[in-house]
Formats: sequence, structure tokens, C-alpha cells
Amino acid sequence: MERPETRVQRQGPFPVRFRQLEVIRTQPLGPNLMRVTLGGPDLEGFRTLGPDDHVKLCFPSPTTGELVVPTPGPGGPAWPEGQEKPPLRDYTPRQFDPVRGELDIDFVMHGDGPAVSWARRCQNGDRIGVGGPR
Repeated sequence: MERPETRVQRQGPFPVRFRQLEVIRTQPLGPNLMRVTLGGPDLEGFRTLGPDDHVKLCFPSPTTGELVVPTPGPGGPAWPEGQEKPPLRDYTPRQFDPVRGELDIDFVMHGDGPAVSWARRCQNGDRIGVGGPR
């Protein structure tokens, strides 16, 4: 049996870029699932090529409420000196719509971790850091 000569070639990983995005809307999808739609000018240039891409969500500080995101450094993300490193969690983008400039992230609402706590209380206009995809 011959093998096809054409193969799908995976690109990546992409250079990690942290963006500051804002909540455009929230939508409950069931008793334990919440979709948060993010957008903003920083979403320009975002791309995802497959279902296994993931982003790193950077939540506002639980103590100050301030959003601190890293800048690109020679060894990876560089955090501002003297700032508390915020909670970070990996999520798979549910959908990215480049025409509308929207990124959907689905949160399973269980426990009291930083992601669920943020998703429960976020409102339109709230900001979050998004790194990747990778």
C-alpha cells in the first residue's frame, strides 16, 4: 500500500505574546458551564491552527485586583520586578472569530480556584491577560 505524499504539517509553536483583553459578554451554557467572550485591540494578530492549541490566562491579582502581564524576555515571559505574579491557568480556546475580533473561553464552574472565581464575577469591560496560543 502506498502512503500519500501529502502530509499535514503542523506549524508552531507560535511566539508567546501576552495580550490584555476585555470581557465582551458572558453566557451561561448550563448549570456548571460559562462561556466568556473576550476582545479588544490586542487580539489583532491572534491565530490558532488546531484544536490542541492552548492559551495561558493571566488573572487579576486576588489581593489588589490589578492586572499584571509579562513582557517578552530572552528566556520567556518577564514579569515586572516587585510585582506579585498573578494566578495563571491554561485553557483551550473554544472559538476564535477573527472577523468579529472575539475569542471564546469556556469555564467549567467547579471549586473556588482563581479561574472559576474570576469567571463567576467578571463583567463586561473587565480585563484579563491572555498569552499564546501555543
